[in-house]
Amino acid sequence: MVGVVIEVSPEGLSQIPDALARMGAEAARELPEILAGVLENQTRARLSDDKESPDGTPWAAWSEPYARTRHSGHSLLESEGFLHDSIYGVREGDTAVVGSPFVQAAVHQFGSDSAEGGIPARPYLGISKANGAELQEIVLDWLDNWMGAAQ
Repeated sequence: MVGVVIEVSPEGLSQIPDALARMGAEAARELPEILAGVLENQTRARLSDDKESPDGTPWAAWSEPYARTRHSGHSLLESEGFLHDSIYGVREGDTAVVGSPFVQAAVHQFGSDSAEGGIPARPYLGISKANGAELQEIVLDWLDNWMGAAQ
């Protein structure tokens, strides 16, 4: 699987690990599962709609020769939908993971220097500022709901 591990520790969320530890294993397993689904959706949206790296850099366009082989149903990183459909988010212990088992996933993420001219990196895995804000809101809402239910 191709994936990216990103540690998120934005200002203001430093108390979350302590709060999760107090909740117990059962309640704390729920959050990574929720976040895995959100990360999967964010990554798929980046492929289908955003067409840019998590840092906001637009992806490199196709080379002229390659562009001539594409038709109107094709777009960057989404010709037949194999990469898009291979993206999945899962909970692994207390961690949310998003990635793809698709062989070409790493080539698209990191690029390649093949003899045929290579493929530029078009990073699609990661967390943009907007993604981070959404994740933070979800975590805080989840904590509010859990704390309310625990009282």
